[in-house]
Amino acid sequence: MDMLQSRESILSNNVKTVLRYLGEQYQCTFDIDEIEQDIVNGYSNLEKEIYNACHTLKIIKNRNKNNFKKVSEANKYLKMLMKEN
Repeated sequence: MDMLQSRESILSNNVKTVLRYLGEQYQCTFDIDEIEQDIVNGYSNLEKEIYNACHTLKIIKNRNKNNFKKVSEANKYLKMLMKEN
């Protein structure tokens, strides 16, 4: 009988939430398992993924300067990412 190994998640719930939000904004899906696998395999690292997410949120803020709701959402998710550092 094969035993399933449970592995600890590399990405925190905050980072996963932010990636889901970004997927909704850009009408795509971020495969969280694939991102974690890339980190495990050394193709990326957690710091790069957080940096890219922060940079993307800043772009969303700049593009939606006149839309208070979008800016507030982006700020909320930026704060979530800042807790990771």
